[in-house]
Amino acid sequence: MPVSSRLFALLRLAGLLCGACGLPLWYDSHRTHAHTRFQINRYCNATTKTCEPAFENAANLFNELGVKAFVRHAKTGEEGTWWPTGPQESWHPFVQATGRNLPKEFIEKAHANGQKIVLYYWPQSSAYYAKYSNMTWANRNAEGKTVKGVKGLGLCVNSPWRETYKSQLLELVDFGVDGFYIDHFPQPPEGCWCQYCQEKFHAWSGGLDLPKKANTSDPTYVKLLEFNTFSVEEHFREITEAIYAKSPYVVPIVSVYLVPCANDGHSLYETTRMVNATASTVAKTEFEIPLHRACVDVFKKSLHDNRFSMDVHLSFGYSIARDAASGRPAHVWIPKLRNASQAATASFVQMAYGDVANPDHAESLIPNHHLFNATYEMAGLLNPYLNGTRPLRWAGVYFSEEARNRYALRSAFVEWDAVLFPTVSAWEMLLRRHVPAGLITDWQLSINETDSFSTSPLYDEGYRAIVVPIGNGTADQERGLALFEKSGGRVYRIHADKGWTDETVRHGREKALWAQIVSQVGQPPVRVSLGNGEVSQVHATVSRSNATSFVVMIVNEFLWVYYKYPIRKQIAGASVNLAGVVARSVFAVDVLGRGLLKPVSSGNGNWTIDLPTFSQHMAVGVTCSEACW
Repeated sequence: MPVSSRLFALLRLAGLLCGACGLPLWYDSHRTHAHTRFQINRYCNATTKTCEPAFENAANLFNELGVKAFVRHAKTGEEGTWWPTGPQESWHPFVQATGRNLPKEFIEKAHANGQKIVLYYWPQSSAYYAKYSNMTWANRNAEGKTVKGVKGLGLCVNSPWRETYKSQLLELVDFGVDGFYIDHFPQPPEGCWCQYCQEKFHAWSGGLDLPKKANTSDPTYVKLLEFNTFSVEEHFREITEAIYAKSPYVVPIVSVYLVPCANDGHSLYETTRMVNATASTVAKTEFEIPLHRACVDVFKKSLHDNRFSMDVHLSFGYSIARDAASGRPAHVWIPKLRNASQAATASFVQMAYGDVANPDHAESLIPNHHLFNATYEMAGLLNPYLNGTRPLRWAGVYFSEEARNRYALRSAFVEWDAVLFPTVSAWEMLLRRHVPAGLITDWQLSINETDSFSTSPLYDEGYRAIVVPIGNGTADQERGLALFEKSGGRVYRIHADKGWTDETVRHGREKALWAQIVSQVGQPPVRVSLGNGEVSQVHATVSRSNATSFVVMIVNEFLWVYYKYPIRKQIAGASVNLAGVVARSVFAVDVLGRGLLKPVSSGNGNWTIDLPTFSQHMAVGVTCSEACW
């Protein structure tokens, strides 16, 4: 064991490092999982009553690779259940022929190896229940026609399908599952006109009937879009609360689909609230989702001359998936991995952003030692440092989904001019200066008239500065900002105008805003210096486990992982700079096994930790002799 790992283990035994911090320990302590499919239709045969060996032995194959937690399918699409439950006709033909309870077998095999297992359970389709309900449970469009989803006929979340789906998940909880992977958006983004939505919308809207067609200039259709969002949030809240009530140790991983895109890709698609229903709910997203064509194609239509760098979009997306869940690690699927360096770097990026990396494994190649050995060896070194950590807060950017959605109904161009350019510019400012930063949503900022907070929850969380695009907030959000200022925080309001669309003007404004924040708030508690100027596509993050310990993670430019960018040169002369430290002593280790580092005090609570030259990524574990700040 490297000296750094031994030191961290001793600190944990001494009670200086926190445990799960609200999440089940198994999820928080394993920050690199594995993802595969093994669809029953492909790997099992009802006639021969057999499944292929890899299907039967996935847990053992992953165990050979050192994987401690993995995702595999227990419902791929509209096929029947993989265990005997409900009417026999609803079972998969293989289960009807064999009587086997496949999910329970998967769980028992994983647990026998000391592994945790997350079951992928498709939420939108069931051929049997579509037929059973005589298609009344199906989503319908404005013309009354059924709507085909991604994997079969879509079933509405407001129909009895919700209760059926929930009851199946709760059975799997009884079998001992450790988590659920609930993929995709479970409703048509344009809304649903089924009989259940008709009745519920009428009551929810105060007597309105569904609109005749989808038309964003129709106020009733706008109401339907709001209702669609409400229905999805209610659906996931009900399901995750039921899971939590049965077992708080089961983690629901809920898809937020296009939420990591700044402009979302859907009108009135507010979904960040649904990942905060319980203390064990986290967001499911994907490595490339922030660059989904629905989100960035708008730039190809001559929106403005200068777009943000791709890595800014990625950083924004990774952060909102994490921050909307109160800092709990999002679960990020990483597909299309081709070589060991790509797999390790992509996984490190997600762990740096405080998330769980979920690299995809081709079924026929498990265990792929050549591709993944380095990734899971790295994870083994990082896991003890990341267990229980949450992002260190200092500066925040208010990201108003509500304001964005108001303008999105007019056009994507207006949406970017009025809300997103100043918001993402503020994020770019903090990202490029390598300081602790977070995104704050509408509902996290809001304080209503009946709340009785004596100090701002955001200030208590660690924020000292919040950047707010003018005109984005409601009365509740303004109350939140006022209490933040009363508690000692600083609010920086920026105007939305065409200047943000010009790259030169934008960078000048970012520089001036940064100077103002530092002059009034002071230096950030942690900042990474690269020795070659402030602005760089190198990313640096800080995660804190308790008052005495934190981890700084630095990743060199990483767009080459998926895109045709050259691998950058090594980084030399970088340092971690601490300000305002009140502890007598500071200790630091190079987490990836290169030994102890030497913090140097320059007085007045300022410390510098010089870093060795590195190529792609660096992690620094820092411990203070008592509370750091």
